[in-house]
Amino acid sequence: MSYTPDPNAPGGYTQTTALSPQEQQTYDLSKQAQNGALGTANTQLGRVNDALATPLTTTELPDLQGGVDLSGLRPGQGLQYSFDPGQAVQGHVGPADLAGANRQAQDAAYGQAASRLDPQFSQSENELRTKLANQGLSQNSDAYQTALENFGRTRNDAYATAQRDAVNQGNTAEQMLFGEDLGQGQFANSAAAQQYAQNQGLAGFNNQTQAQGFGQNASAAQLAQTNAQLSDQARQQGLQERAYIQNEPINQFTGLLGLGQVATPTGVQYTPSQVAPTDVVGANALSAQVAQANANRAAQSQSGLMGGLFSLGSAALLGSDRRLKTSRRHLRTRKDGVRVWSFRYRAGGPVQIGIMAQELRKLRPDLVVRRADGMLAVNYLPLGAL
Repeated sequence: MSYTPDPNAPGGYTQTTALSPQEQQTYDLSKQAQNGALGTANTQLGRVNDALATPLTTTELPDLQGGVDLSGLRPGQGLQYSFDPGQAVQGHVGPADLAGANRQAQDAAYGQAASRLDPQFSQSENELRTKLANQGLSQNSDAYQTALENFGRTRNDAYATAQRDAVNQGNTAEQMLFGEDLGQGQFANSAAAQQYAQNQGLAGFNNQTQAQGFGQNASAAQLAQTNAQLSDQARQQGLQERAYIQNEPINQFTGLLGLGQVATPTGVQYTPSQVAPTDVVGANALSAQVAQANANRAAQSQSGLMGGLFSLGSAALLGSDRRLKTSRRHLRTRKDGVRVWSFRYRAGGPVQIGIMAQELRKLRPDLVVRRADGMLAVNYLPLGAL
C-alpha cells in the first residue's frame, strides 16, 4: 500500500493498494472463475424456479399400506376334541336264561328216557311176577321178596343213569347256548371297536384338514404382509427419487454460488500515525487487519446472498465444514496431501464427493474461508479435479 497527498482533499491522502504479480494472477483467475460460475448459476435460475414451483407430490406412487387385509382368508372349522364312540362295549353274556335252558334240556332228555324205561320195566316186572308164581313161590316168601328187590334196584339204576344222562345233556345245552351268547357278544364288541377306530380316524382327519387350512392361511397372511412391505418400500424409493430430481438443480445452483474467492483489501481512512515510513510493524499489522476485514465482508456478502436465495435451509449445503456432513468415508489421498471424501449433507440430498475444510486449512489456508454463520467454505477451483 502506498499513500500520496490528495489534491482534492487538503491534508488528506490517497491510499493505493497493489497485489504481487502471483497474487494478482490468482485474484484475476479467481474472479474470472467466480464470474463464470455466477453467470452459469444465473442461467440455471429458471430450473431452480421450476423446481421450487413444482410441489413434491405422491401422485401415482403406491398407496401406503397401513395394515394387511386378511378378509379373504377362511377361518376354517374348529378343532375336534371328541368323537362318537359308537355302541357300548358288551361286558356280559346274555340275555339267554342258561339255567332254564339247562332244566328244559334235562327234562326233555329224562322224559324221553323214562318214556322208554317205563313200559320196559313194567313189562319186565309183570314177567318176573309171573315167573316167580309159576315157580310156586309165595309173594310173602323170602325168595319172592328178594327177586323183587333185585328187580327194583336194577330199575332204579336204569332211572338214575337216565337222570345223569339228562343232566349231562342239560349242561351240554347250557354250554352251547353260552357259547352262542359269547360269540354274539364278542362280535358286537369287535363291531364297536371297529366303529370306535373309524370315528377316531375321522376326527383325526378333520383335525389334519384344519391344521392344513391354518397353515395355508398363515402363508397367505405372510405373503400379504410381504407384499405390503414391498409396496411401502417402492413408495419410499419413488418419493426419494422425486425429491432428488427436485433438489438437483438447486444443489447445482448452490454449488456454483459456493465458490471461494481471493480476499481483496479495501481502503481505510488514513491517519498520520499509522503511515510513518519507519513503522514497518504497524504497516504489516494494518495490512493484516484490512485483509481480515475484507475476508469477513466477502464471507458475509456471500452468506447474505445465499440466505436470500434459499430461505428453505439449503444454505447448509454450501459449506465444506466437517460439521455439516454425515456418512463420511475416506476415498483417497492426493499427491499434494489433500484427502478426498464421500459424504452426505446433514440437510439431505445425494452422496457428494469433496474435501473437509478443517483438513484443507492445514495445507492450503488460502483456499478456506469462514462464512458468517461460523462454518468453513472451500474454493475448489485452484484444486482442479478431485
